[in-house]
Amino acid sequence: MAFLRPFDPADADQAAYICRATLLPGLGWSELAARLAPVALRVLTVEWPSRRKQCFVLDDGTGKAVGYVLGCPDVFAFVAAYRPYVDQVLASDVPPPAQLETQVPLLVPRPLAAAAEGGETEINPECLVQWAYKPEWVMGFRDKADMLEAHRATLHIDLLPEFQRQGWGRKLVDLFVGSIRQSVRDGQGDMGRGVHLFIGEENKQVVDFYQKCGFRLRDGGDKRTYWLVKDVDV
Repeated sequence: MAFLRPFDPADADQAAYICRATLLPGLGWSELAARLAPVALRVLTVEWPSRRKQCFVLDDGTGKAVGYVLGCPDVFAFVAAYRPYVDQVLASDVPPPAQLETQVPLLVPRPLAAAAEGGETEINPECLVQWAYKPEWVMGFRDKADMLEAHRATLHIDLLPEFQRQGWGRKLVDLFVGSIRQSVRDGQGDMGRGVHLFIGEENKQVVDFYQKCGFRLRDGGDKRTYWLVKDVDV
């Protein structure tokens, strides 16, 4: 029988598989882009043990992770602690981007042959490399700073399709919220008023799920991104 438990470093490879297996196919993921997708997952669960307490998995009952929630109570603290990972781990595995002064587009035109088989755009691996080296860009430090200051915690949930729509997503949200609440009570973080997350237009079908979990849409999003926040009482 499936159950929830704390994340174990031994779950890292399976969690990366879940991340890649549930990537939205319509976005056009190259092999390099798919390999880069779980970078934040590895940082939070393997390279930053003190934050692993906010990470949990859905175990299928055999020890195998089939879903997870990960996040942190303070994105500003996360970014501040991220630099050693870049210097000690990331740089040896992923070559640095050509430049970090200007963010390149996330989506770029597909080659004509590939566009005939799928969509007209695909994920730009160079953008993902930039995000890996400069996470404050993907977290919205430039254009969403006021929201991040107010709701400093963030989370990410992923479940294999066969375990979706069974109530596990809500339970993972509740487990994460309880963990950051306890961290703040213990003086180990500043979540402001609670949790935030961003949802891309291509994944808008999950907005309703998060609203049912107590999140609300916040003004300031654009035509490609939904901003949601959830207040958390300490």
